[in-house]
Amino acid sequence: NTKIDFGSFVVATDYDQDEVTLDGKVLVDVENDIPEVKGTPQTLTVQEDALGNDTVDSDNNDADGDNGSAGNIDNTNTDSDSRSINLSQFVDDGADEDATFSLDATEGTADTGLTSQGDKVFIVQDGTGLKGITTNDDTVGGTEDRVIFEVTLSGTNNATLTFDLDDQIDHSSGDDDDDELLSDADGLNTKIDFGSFVVATDYDQDEVTLDGKVLVDVENDIPEVKGTPQTLTVQ
Repeated sequence: NTKIDFGSFVVATDYDQDEVTLDGKVLVDVENDIPEVKGTPQTLTVQEDALGNDTVDSDNNDADGDNGSAGNIDNTNTDSDSRSINLSQFVDDGADEDATFSLDATEGTADTGLTSQGDKVFIVQDGTGLKGITTNDDTVGGTEDRVIFEVTLSGTNNATLTFDLDDQIDHSSGDDDDDELLSDADGLNTKIDFGSFVVATDYDQDEVTLDGKVLVDVENDIPEVKGTPQTLTVQ
């Protein structure tokens, strides 16, 4: 909370060399610059049918079937249960470059409004990342039961966000389409806003959050009929 006193470095000298300094007379103040949020919101769309399956996408985590949720894969070339995005596109660093990124859910355990197998999904802080979990008693204070998704940051300045789906998320009840998204589902009509948990911090610790900029949608998976017809013969 101070200005820079350059008067203390200024010396006024008259003809016969008498001197005075201008202490406190020439002051410099510097107005702060802060990061600004910019850009068009982006949606990361993951597919439930990629759970537990190997696909072409290098981000895809084919080990997710350990949660007991293995999908009926539609397209191994395009489907993935994990997507990444560069967060730098949403921030003008300003003068105090470079912005670094972090995830913050310290305001409390967030009820997403989503369910998995009928259990509520809550977002909790997990070290430097986030997890979507169900709990043993379906309350925010319950013991972790299943991990539904994980969100992590990596790379230079933690600017790469990765969303990894680990288990299924309920869509609308009954008559679900294999291509149905959370944003299409009856009673949901929403994407998950992870930008609200992303904090961009510049060099002198000014912060902005990326509300509404990083959205996640989840494509539904449905049962598939399989097998050879069988005949039951009775007499």
